[in-house]
Formats: sequence, C-alpha cells, structure tokens
Amino acid sequence: MSQFHWSYYSTTGQPYIVGLYHGPESGHVVVYCNNEVIAIDFGVKESGLYSFFIEEDLCEIRIQRKRRKFKYSFESNQKVDTPFNRMRRKWLRLHKMQRTFAAVVVALFAIGMAVTMLNQWQRNRHTEDNSVLYQGYRTSARLRVEPDAEGKQYAVFSYAAEGRVREGRVPLPPDLVTGNGLPLENGDEFAVYYLPHRPKVYAVQWNEPVPELLDQYRQRVLQRLTTLQPGLSGAAAECLLDVTYEIAGLSGWADLWWQQAPPEQNARHNSRTYAELMDGYRWKKLLEERCAE
Repeated sequence: MSQFHWSYYSTTGQPYIVGLYHGPESGHVVVYCNNEVIAIDFGVKESGLYSFFIEEDLCEIRIQRKRRKFKYSFESNQKVDTPFNRMRRKWLRLHKMQRTFAAVVVALFAIGMAVTMLNQWQRNRHTEDNSVLYQGYRTSARLRVEPDAEGKQYAVFSYAAEGRVREGRVPLPPDLVTGNGLPLENGDEFAVYYLPHRPKVYAVQWNEPVPELLDQYRQRVLQRLTTLQPGLSGAAAECLLDVTYEIAGLSGWADLWWQQAPPEQNARHNSRTYAELMDGYRWKKLLEERCAE
C-alpha cells in the first residue's frame, strides 16, 4: 500500500497534516486531514483528483498514473474562482503595488542621496580649488606629455613644495587646446598653485604662463598670423598683437590663432569670435591710434 502525507499551514497559521492511503492492487483510496477521513474511494486504478477545503482554501490531491506506476501530489488550487482566491488575488495585487511603491521610494531616496553626495563633492572640490588658488603657494612647472599604463596621455610636471620635488599630472585638454585657448606644446611652463599643508593638492593655471612662455606665445601667434594674413606687414602684425593682448589678453591671441576655424570646430575661439573682436570699438580705436602706417 502506498502512503503519503504533506504538511500544510493555512493563512491563519494553523498546521494541518494531509495524508493519503492507496492500494495499487485493490485501488482503494483513503484521504484524511489531521486524522479525520475526508474521502474514500474504491477501485482507483487510473489517474484521479480529490478536492476539499481546508478552512477557505481549496486543496487538491492528484493521483497520476504513468505506465504501471502512480505519482501523488498535493497543492492549493489558487487558480479556480473561489471567494478566497478572489480575495487572495486582490491581496497579492495590493502587495505588489506596495512593493512597487516601496521600490520607487527607495530608488528616489537613493537618487536623492547620490545627487546630494555629488553636490557635496562638487562643493568640496570647488572649495578645494578655490583654496588652492587663494590660499596656495605659487610655483611654476614645465609640462611634458606622457602616456600612463593604459596608454592615455597626460600632462606631467614636477614642482618644488615643502622642501621636496613632487610630481603632478593633469589630463590633456581636448585637441591639446589649453584653458587659455592656445595649443599646448611639450615643454610649456605654467604657474602651479599648491596648498602648504597639503602639497599634493595643486592646480595648473593655464592663464598664467611664465614670462618665457608668454614670449613664445607671442612668436607662435605672430608666425600664424602672418601665415593666415600674408599681406600684413611685420610691424602691423606686431602692433596688432599688442593691441589685442591689451584688450583681451591670451583669449584675444586665441581668437587670432583660430580666426579661420568654424564654431563647430572650436566653440570658444573661432571665426565668429574673431570677427566680434575685430569689430570692437576700443580695438578699432587703439588700432587706428597705434598701428596706422
């Protein structure tokens, strides 16, 4: 005789023992729950199904014959349309909505925390950068272009701080165009600021080239200007450079350098910004006063 039993806990938490006796030769079937017989059948030699309620839940014991062997299973039928299953589905939908709402709240909280941390990091970074510029010590460093272990290129430099020679590096600007608008060349030297109590915190100032580099800038822009405007005399080009630097500094020289570049190639210095510089009243006035031949 085949004998099986299963443990079942109702929705109220009450435990139940569901059991089955089946005689494969006689086919007699006895189904019981907590030692109480709830179904008797005779001559069951094929597949069969026995349904019964435990509290409000519809339960089923299934007998399946496969060739000469029987398989037995017990489960709660949650698909059939009963008042309890309708209530169960409503509860599951509500539970799913609650979980979804909780997940959204958690996600929004995580996003809020991430935004707060990012803003705090940016404020700290901004404060740190300002500290470097306004409280830091000034030195100078010659930049050289070197790749790192992954092949990405950086501008590497050495500077003296707190009695030691330290090394720093900054990512190369896009297309090797520095923050002052002029192209970076290997060996260019700029001012570097560092915090006295934290010498590893530094900032390269692209708008503060050392005097030697400023002279080199002048020669580079002068050579490019005479190449782009071959009809311009040497004296006129020199005067044009002086007037432009007096009015706009290195940014003005960058406009001269990129005077033929379309805005989509260089958004900061291009043919449009060059035209605006040339059209300026003060620039025209100084040019007439100082550069008339």
